[in-house]
Amino acid sequence: MSQQEYRSLVERLEVYRESHPHLVAIWRDYIRIKEERFREAIKACEGVLRRLDETEDIDMLTMATIIAILHGPES
Repeated sequence: MSQQEYRSLVERLEVYRESHPHLVAIWRDYIRIKEERFREAIKACEGVLRRLDETEDIDMLTMATIIAILHGPES
């Protein structure tokens, strides 16, 4: 989603702020958080891309272990 599409969506939500304040607040906050996390993921990916020429690939078991640690029961 482009920045323009994001802003347009927020503007469309604002039209209903007076008649549906709770739904608008929940959705506005939800998409803001998702947008922030997406930007963080993009930055992380860019960091990886800068280092790919200098590093070896990892095996699937290591990948699965990393994913399990990052998304374990406390996540």
